[in-house]
Amino acid sequence: MQFLSLLLPLATAVACAFAYTNPIVDSTTPDPWMFLWNGNYYLTFTTGGDVTIYSCSSLTNCHSPASRAVFTPGANTLYNLWAPEIHDVNGNWYAFFAAQDHNDNSDNQNHHMYVLKGPASSAAPDSDYYSFVAKVSGISAWAIDGTVFTLNNQLYMVYSGWPEGDTSSLNQHLFITQLSNDASGAPTVGSAAVEIAAPQFDWETFTDSGGARHAINEGPAFLSRNGFNGVLFSGCASWASCYSIGVLQYTGSDPMSASSWTKWSDRWWQSNPDGPYGTGHCSMTTSPDGTQDWMVFHATSTSYTGNEAGTPGWNGRLARTQVIGYDSSGNPMGGWPIADGVSQGDPA
Repeated sequence: MQFLSLLLPLATAVACAFAYTNPIVDSTTPDPWMFLWNGNYYLTFTTGGDVTIYSCSSLTNCHSPASRAVFTPGANTLYNLWAPEIHDVNGNWYAFFAAQDHNDNSDNQNHHMYVLKGPASSAAPDSDYYSFVAKVSGISAWAIDGTVFTLNNQLYMVYSGWPEGDTSSLNQHLFITQLSNDASGAPTVGSAAVEIAAPQFDWETFTDSGGARHAINEGPAFLSRNGFNGVLFSGCASWASCYSIGVLQYTGSDPMSASSWTKWSDRWWQSNPDGPYGTGHCSMTTSPDGTQDWMVFHATSTSYTGNEAGTPGWNGRLARTQVIGYDSSGNPMGGWPIADGVSQGDPA
């Protein structure tokens, strides 16, 4: 595992003008997805009831963003919309998100992945409303947190799902499906999904006060740079300070083969002992000039065991961002976030 106590980010901060501090937002932003288009940064995250795109002043400043709710489901259609992502596919903006198609199961057993179609990608992603397209096919069980990327000139989705036949809500694994277009040209047709990762290390698990063991891999985000290809994912419990990020590296030749993916044994990114805490569910973007990779992730300013009444660890999850460096082998270097309020250098 590449774990440096943020030596490279700190060195970068010294080399640059001190310009920003975390968090980069003022209100709750769980599951942040930030992306760069035409010199502008856009942010979306879990609101629960819609898909809203926020136009940020910069990568490091989304304190007073303009916003547009690009999709609000009709009455009695979709509920509990989670972790939307916006992607440019086939010359159009598409939103991928998880939702339930009915509201009578409080334990979310009906979450699946869905697709919305937006404006042409020659226009800003928030320039128009998005229309419902379809549920992603090829996924037979519960599924959330789908992320889309191109590898070997083919479009894939990696998502977090329950193992087939397991409805305990305790186990989440990572699966991959190859996406192709439906009759309308939208990337909604998935191949038969393949499991590529399951929790196998202690840091990926959480035991609650009732003794139930939660084994979780979720929140995947694809990273590609300097010959490295892999998925950053979150483990442990999103409502506890143990929430951390791991690496599932692509080391083979066929993304649809589980043997092509190698999980690093140690957590790659974790809580700062002095805060922030519960770092997870990241997205990757670049500096304006494209030379640096920046991770955007949520975290809390308060530490939680995960066994507090009312799961307060889900409250106060605010987006932070930090530059990511690489070692001499081209692997991303992890660590923990610089403390909130400490000045960091601007993106290149």
